[in-house]
Amino acid sequence: MKKIQVSSLPLQEVISDIAEAFNTDYTENCTLYRLELPVHIGNGFIQGIDFDDGLGIIQYDCTFNEDIEFEFSVDKVHPLKFLFCLEGVFQHNFIEENDWHEIPKYKNAIVASSEKNGHKVRFEKDRRTVLQSLELARREFQRKMSCELKSVSNPLKELLVDDKAINSFYYDGEYSLELADLFREWNSFGKRDFLKKLYLEGLAYKILTLQIIQYEDDLKSEGKKTLLRQTEVRQIKKAVHIIDSRLQELPTIDEIAAEVGL
Repeated sequence: MKKIQVSSLPLQEVISDIAEAFNTDYTENCTLYRLELPVHIGNGFIQGIDFDDGLGIIQYDCTFNEDIEFEFSVDKVHPLKFLFCLEGVFQHNFIEENDWHEIPKYKNAIVASSEKNGHKVRFEKDRRTVLQSLELARREFQRKMSCELKSVSNPLKELLVDDKAINSFYYDGEYSLELADLFREWNSFGKRDFLKKLYLEGLAYKILTLQIIQYEDDLKSEGKKTLLRQTEVRQIKKAVHIIDSRLQELPTIDEIAAEVGL
């Protein structure tokens, strides 16, 4: 397994560290930093963009030639991370802990390391993995949103205001269909420079908003959840196929629900 040490913040320096480890260059365009993987590492890209008020996004769309482990270790409080797996699978671990969490396609995790402890992320070789990481520097974010944070429900409020990273936090679940649509928008916008940054910043805040709404929905009991998860779309499509293919002997709603797992 190839191990990459990243000992910098903010995102520009993260991309710079990775580029140096891969012995390649990166490009910059209006605070959008992009690294194309060299052929000896794999194919795909890693890119990041910083916005104002502590918000940024780093995206990995990579197929590596060997197993890769990124270790993010810096003598600072690490940002709060919202990790979304759009394709493939990756693993996450806190440096101070031994347990690894596997996050496959359609799942996401909210992660915060304690104090100045960092994170590790692993990618499997020969498997395309798309990871979108929304990163939030809580101290800078609070300066903009201090009043609004009072209305956020616990425990997420405690997490957002913990700018000294007193506590670690891990939570995973399945991201909603609305969030999946936003990621498709993120990758399809064709403009450049000023318009691209403006558009992506709006999307980043929308992703953060929907993630908070989804987390609050996840805390509800099973019968009271209102958001449609991406994995449920596959089950609904399976139910549609059952109905379409068995019209002559149509199962009951209960039987279809049991068969597709809804």
